Amino acid sequence: MDPQVARKRLERMLADLDEAQRTLIAEAGDSSMHVARLSQHPADYGTDLSDQEREDAMRRAAQAERHEVLTALGRIDEGSYGRCVVCGAEILDERLDARPDAIRCLEHQREYETTRD
Repeated sequence: MDPQVARKRLERMLADLDEAQRTLIAEAGDSSMHVARLSQHPADYGTDLSDQEREDAMRRAAQAERHEVLTALGRIDEGSYGRCVVCGAEILDERLDARPDAIRCLEHQREYETTRD
């Protein structure tokens, strides 16, 4: 994949992630939302806790994805974009089309995912 095309896609991804993060932060900080979300029944506390945990997980996932996008942009700057960080082989364009922030070839990505579990 052309590094300049990749840069544009990654910058768009970064802008989208930043917008999503601003929305999550605004919703979390909106005091009227907190009052509306206060449970009126003790049985609802579990649901409230689950909702809060889901929101926290969404924020963490967005932060992790943002980090991956920034890392990919850094790899473009240093000239190593599109190469597997494990074996140095070129990552297939089809993979980079699907995941512009990919850092591993398919073989090493599968290996990584298998060992992570």
